[in-house]
Amino acid sequence: MDEKVSYLEIRKAIANAFIGNEKEALGSLEPALLYNDKEGNVKVLNALQDELLKCLSFSMSVAFITKGGYQLFKETFKTLKEKGIRGRILTTDYLSFTDPSALLDTQENFPNIEVRIFKTNNEPFGFHTKGYIFEEKGSEGKYFKAIIGSSNLTDKALT
Repeated sequence: MDEKVSYLEIRKAIANAFIGNEKEALGSLEPALLYNDKEGNVKVLNALQDELLKCLSFSMSVAFITKGGYQLFKETFKTLKEKGIRGRILTTDYLSFTDPSALLDTQENFPNIEVRIFKTNNEPFGFHTKGYIFEEKGSEGKYFKAIIGSSNLTDKALT
C-alpha cells in the first residue's frame, strides 16, 4: 500500500469512528472500544489471547502483573513457545505491586519471552502504562495491531 494512501485511510477510519459515518473508511482500520462485559461474556482477556494466538511477535507494557493475571496467559504462552513466537514484556517496580514470582516463572519457562523491569527508584513519578502491540501478517505484508488502555496483567483487570 502506498504510504500516503495508508495515512489517508487511517485518518478516514478514525474520523468515521469518532466523529461520524460521513466518510467512507476501511473498517479494519477503525478503532474500537474494548471492555469487560460480564453479562455479554466479552473480556479484554479473550481479545488479548486471540491476538497472541495469531501474531508473529508481541510487545506488552503494563504497570502491574499479578500471579493470577499471569496464570490466565500461561497456556497461551506455552502455545507461543511451541510455535516459536517471540515476545517482550515491560513492567515496573512501581508501588511494589508486580508479583516477582510471575516474572521468574515467565523467565524460567518461556525463553521466547523477554521480561524487563522499569525501576522507579522511589521517584515521585510512576510507570503506569498499559499497551499491547501485535505484529501480524496480512495479504499485503506485515502490519501491527495495538490495544491501548487500562488493563494490567491482573485477573481483575482482564476478566
